[in-house]
Formats: sequence, C-alpha cells, structure tokens
Amino acid sequence: MNIISNLQNKIIEKINLTRINWIYEGEQNLCKCSKKLMPKQKFNEIKRFWKKYDRNYKGYEHIKYYAMSGEVNKLYIPDSFHYRFIDYYYNNWVKLKVLDNKCFYNIYFKNVKLPETIAMKVDNFWYLDDKVVSLTDLKKELIKEKEFVVKIACESAGGHGVKFYNELNKDFEEFEKNHRDLIIQRVIKQSPIMAKLNKSSINTVRVMTFKSEQGIKCLSTIVRFGEEGQKVDNACSGGLVIGVESDGRLKEAVYKPKVYKKIDTKNSNVNYHEIIVPKFQEILNKAIELHSKINFSRLISWDFAIDENDDIILIESNFFYGELFFHQLCNGPLFKTEDELLTVLNEVNIRKS
Repeated sequence: MNIISNLQNKIIEKINLTRINWIYEGEQNLCKCSKKLMPKQKFNEIKRFWKKYDRNYKGYEHIKYYAMSGEVNKLYIPDSFHYRFIDYYYNNWVKLKVLDNKCFYNIYFKNVKLPETIAMKVDNFWYLDDKVVSLTDLKKELIKEKEFVVKIACESAGGHGVKFYNELNKDFEEFEKNHRDLIIQRVIKQSPIMAKLNKSSINTVRVMTFKSEQGIKCLSTIVRFGEEGQKVDNACSGGLVIGVESDGRLKEAVYKPKVYKKIDTKNSNVNYHEIIVPKFQEILNKAIELHSKINFSRLISWDFAIDENDDIILIESNFFYGELFFHQLCNGPLFKTEDELLTVLNEVNIRKS
C-alpha cells in the first residue's frame, strides 16, 4: 500500500511541477513589455540582483511595477518567481488539497462566521442538512430561494466558477452537471461602509499572512471591489483593488490589474481615503488566528467580507496563487527590507537546490 501511495504522490508532484512551470512561463509572457520603459541603469541593477536567484529572469515584471506605480525597487518579487518557487515551496499543494474545498470550511474554520450554506455537492452527491438528496429534491429547495450563489468548491480562483442566480434556470443545470464539487450559499448583505465602494458586488478584504520561526504576521492587506454592475470583486474578472493603511484607512490609488491600469479617481463619487474598513484590526487578528490552525502552509491569502451587522465573514482561504501582484501594486514590495527578502530567497534557494 505504501508503494502505491508513494507512486501516487510522485505522479501528483510531477503534475504540480509541470503546472507551475507553465504558470511561470505564462506570467513572464503576460508581463512582456519594452525594457526601454525603465531607466537602463536601474534595470541592470535589478537584473543583477535577481539573476542570482533565477537564471531565466527577464525583468518584465519589475518594468510593469515601474510603469504602474512609478517606483523602481528591486525588492519587488517577480510574479513568475513567486509562483514557481516561493508559493510552491511554502505550501504543500498535495496535503492542502482537501482544505481548499469550500464544502469542508465548516469543519476546519469553526472560529469564524461563514456564508450561510443552502446545499453542497461533494464527489457528485448533493447534500441538504447533511443528508444525501436527489437533484430533483435540491431543485424543490432552490425554488424557495429569492437569490443564491453557486461556487465551484475547489480552485475557483479569480472569480471564475462563481454564479449568481435570482431563480432556478437551465444555466444552473448546465453548470451543475459539469462539476463534481459545488457549494450553494445565500448572498451576503454587506456593510454599508463596504458597499460605498460598489453596491452590486460583495467587496472583500484580502489579507496575506506568513508563517516563519518568528511567528505569524500579516504581510499586506488590500480591498477588492467590482465596478458598477459587476457581481464579483475579483481583479482577474475586471475588478478593482486598493491598498489599506495600517489603521484600516484606504489608500488613494485605485488599480485595475487586468488591464494594468491606474484608475483616475478625480471625478469619482467616492472619496476612497475617507473610508475605514470596519473592524480592521479584528480582521488581521482573525487571519493570524486561522493561519495558526493550518499546517503545511506558510503563505496564505484570506478573503473576508463584512456583513450588515459588521460581522466578519470568511469567504475564502487561498493556499495557492495568492495574487502577489495586487498586494505589491497597492502596498509596495511584500517584504519591506532587503534582509527580510534575502532570508526568504536564501531559504527557498536552498530548498530549490
């Protein structure tokens, strides 16, 4: 049995390595741009630094950061390097696979409020109130709901795999039959303060936490929100992102990452810098508390919503692909000093070797 188990793990490992190599190349191609956009002397300085850790470093990602933020800084971690080496080596993808399933959040995350679950589909079986039911019985239940959201339970990154319904229809049936693991939830009524950013989407606070020998700390916090009329807040789906100050106050710069664009907010009806995220410090504390219960993962991105009663709700835990770009774009380099970054790079480099 151990031989079979080890073989399975080796196959999964091979698949994961192939996958992250594909992501690595994809991120570099995605950021392809003219190297003339950055002063040559600065570009060469950054290139010398990163070539020591990645012989295939091309520099496009630093140029993108410079083009959007106006800041030249070698401490920015290239997205391709992050996903290929840092994210992969700090998180055990194989052992975290089950934790990534939203159907099991109620088991693993007991100390935080979750969206209200109507039903869930696990390994092609539908469950209502922990009882296996037929699709016909499920539909009878959903007809009673005025509005609900259906999510792919595993790896629904970037807002893909999230569907909102005002009524049961053929689209639901098509979506349902194509996925083995789904969760159906009631739609959250969000805090009036968070709704100021955009009323049509559930706007979320994303916190990235990092576990080291010194303990667990929050590296960066941003807020994600949709544009007018959008249902999802995900930047990959065309949403917007903004950084958060240490006291919970939003910063002034708003970005649309999908098109690498800084948004002009001069004529906006929203004064972003006047908005303070409700219960901000409690959100950070909750992220650290939840991370302390998770093994096999040292770098996690948490998505929280604030409901109409100002209760903190965990929407999603991201054990892979924590969208480094959004954090660094809004808040600068993930690790603020060269010593901090070198500690991470040297650790990853040893494990990489």
